[in-house]
Amino acid sequence: MSLLGQDAHLGRLLATAREERLHHCYLFEGPPSVGKRSAAEILARAAACTAQVAERPCGRCPTCGQMDKGHHPDLIHLEPDPTRKSGTISVAQVRELIRQVQLRPYNARWRTIIVDPVDMLMPQAANALLKTLEEPPRQTGFVLITSRVSSLLPTVLSRSQRVRFHAVPEEVLVPWLRARGAPEPERIARLAMGAPGQALAL
Repeated sequence: MSLLGQDAHLGRLLATAREERLHHCYLFEGPPSVGKRSAAEILARAAACTAQVAERPCGRCPTCGQMDKGHHPDLIHLEPDPTRKSGTISVAQVRELIRQVQLRPYNARWRTIIVDPVDMLMPQAANALLKTLEEPPRQTGFVLITSRVSSLLPTVLSRSQRVRFHAVPEEVLVPWLRARGAPEPERIARLAMGAPGQALAL
């Protein structure tokens, strides 16, 4: 599998997943729209894939199929509560997550919780999550995503293995945009400042 400008990170993470040596909590940090969320989703699929093959995710087993459709119970997203004007992740959401992860995984090799963006956890919510981040249930791991790592509590950082994503160089971004038929790919790449997601939006 490939992820524009981030293949080195992705390759190491996928190898770790295939060898079943995943850390219990990763922190994906870096500029917005450079592929952190996509990398988390791919890693979750590789870790969950139930196929007896070396190259996981296989994209064919029932687990991969459900994850690709976005409704597998062993891939959990913790995101800002849409009913809250503040755009934060509340203590109530964290308590419900903790309740969920005490149950056994449904059928995946590995259950993944993606917290995006983790910097929107209210301080009380972050504190409520700390014990579970440090000692998650068996076959369960976290991927925390942020573009504002300086805003995170030191206690969250200390429990995480940090993976630093970087802006994609223009010489990589321009041909990628050109292949997608983007008008003025050089200008768009410059305006997007190395962020493929932002480049597509432009």
